Amino acid sequence: MLALTRSMQTTLSQFHCPTTMLVALIICLASFNASAFGPLAGEKLINTAEVNYKISNTPQSTVTAQNELTVDAQLNLHVASIAPSAIASFAGQKNAAVGFKVTNLSNSINDVLLAVRLASEDNAGSPDTYTSSTGNLNTVAPNGSSGLTINDHRLFVDVNGNGIYEPGIDTAQVIDNLGPGESRTVFVVTDIPTDVPEGKLAAVALIAQIADTEGNAITNDDSGNTSPAGTFANGISTPAGTAININKADSPNSTLKLFADGNSPINSDGSKDDGNDGQHSATNGYLFKLSPALLEKSAKIIDCNSKKEVLEVSSSGEVYKGACVRYTLTVKVIVDAVTAIKVNDAIPSGTSYVANSLTLDGTSITDDSDGDKGHYANAQVEFDLGTLNKDTTQSIEFIVKVQ
Repeated sequence: MLALTRSMQTTLSQFHCPTTMLVALIICLASFNASAFGPLAGEKLINTAEVNYKISNTPQSTVTAQNELTVDAQLNLHVASIAPSAIASFAGQKNAAVGFKVTNLSNSINDVLLAVRLASEDNAGSPDTYTSSTGNLNTVAPNGSSGLTINDHRLFVDVNGNGIYEPGIDTAQVIDNLGPGESRTVFVVTDIPTDVPEGKLAAVALIAQIADTEGNAITNDDSGNTSPAGTFANGISTPAGTAININKADSPNSTLKLFADGNSPINSDGSKDDGNDGQHSATNGYLFKLSPALLEKSAKIIDCNSKKEVLEVSSSGEVYKGACVRYTLTVKVIVDAVTAIKVNDAIPSGTSYVANSLTLDGTSITDDSDGDKGHYANAQVEFDLGTLNKDTTQSIEFIVKVQ
C-alpha cells in the first residue's frame, strides 16, 4: 500500500484524483502532467527501453523491453452561471432566459444530461450556494410570501453558440458529443407572470450529469462513487448508481471510469453535491421588473448663448424668466431586444422650443420629419428608436426657453 503524506493528499484533491487504487492514482497524475486534458481515455501509454552492448568489442543485438498501459477516463463536468448576478426580467415577459456554461473537463468525449431545480431567492447570483425554495418547481416565493405560479422552466442548448436564446432554433435538451475542454451554453427558460412583485428574485439551479456518447447516464465509476437519481430535460429518468467493488483490478488493457468533478450547490435529487458523483451545478435567477425599459429625465439650466451648463434643476426646482433649460431623456433596455420604441415629450407650458436643439447620443437631429429618428412638431419632441437590444442605452436632449 502506498502511503500518502498530507501535502500529497492536498495536491491530489486539487485535481480531484482518487487517493485509493494505486494504478488509477498514477494514471490520474500522468494525465494532468501530460497536458490539460490528455492523453485521452483509452489511449495507450507505451514505454520501450533498449540496451545496446558489445562482447569482445563486437556489437551485439539490441535488447528491448516494453510496457503498455491504457489511460483511464476521468469524468469531470463544470457548470457556471454566465451572468454575475440575476438577470432583469419584466412582468409578462415570454421566454425569459438565464444562461449557464457547461464545460467538459474530462479526458473523453461525452454527452451531458441536464436538469433544473428551483432555488431560494438568496441563491440568485450566488453560484456556490443552494437553498431549496418553498413549493414546487413552478413556484416563486419572494421573501417568504405565498408563491407565484409561473410556467414550467424549460432547458435548451444554444446550438449555434451565439449566446442568445432563439425559440425554434435552440431546441436541443441534451448536449451531444462534448469534447475535452469544450463548452456549451444552456438556457433555463420560463415565462414571467403579469402579477410578479417589482424587485423580487427567483433563483434556479442547473444540474449537469455526465453520460456516454449514446446519451446514457454514467451513474457509477470504478472507484466506488455513484450518481444520485435524477429526471432530466430530455425525459430520461435514472436511478441512483450502484457502487461497485473499489478493489476492482485495473488491467493494463482496460479503461476504468473515474469521477473527478468537484463539489457544487445541488444534485439532481436535491441533495448537496459533495463532488466525485458525475454531476455539477450552478445557480442564478431572475430579478423582476415591471417594465422591460427604463426612462429617466433630468434638466439643467444652461447659458442660452454658449449652451454651457449653469445649474442642475431638481424635479421640483425653480427657474427664472428667460432661462434656457436642457432636458435629457435616457432610455435603457434591461432585457432582451425590445421593438417599436417611441418616445414623446411635450414641452412645458410657459416655454418655447429652441430650434434645432435636438440630439440623439450627442449627435444633432433635425427638427423636421426627414428620415432620421427624431423631430419636433406641435409643441412636442418625438423619437422613433426602433429596436434596442439588452443593456442598450440611448440619450435624447432638447432645449426650451422660459417665457
